Amino acid sequence: MFEGDAYIFKIGLAILMNLDTKFQGEDIDGIVTIINDMSEYFLTPEKLFKTADKINITLGKINSLKASLKPRYSQ
Repeated sequence: MFEGDAYIFKIGLAILMNLDTKFQGEDIDGIVTIINDMSEYFLTPEKLFKTADKINITLGKINSLKASLKPRYSQ
């Protein structure tokens, strides 16, 4: 958690990366069901943190992406 907000973002990405194979071929309802039942698919903390540590992203990069996406969704 010493990395702050960027690490929390990395954890979210790690969860999605590990559920990627579950999402394949699903429609939006299927994806929502998987997310709602995530505990059924949940990873060990070790695997989750190992995946998160492999993600190379900083808070600066997150803020840059957020700024570039903001015009798309502010309409």
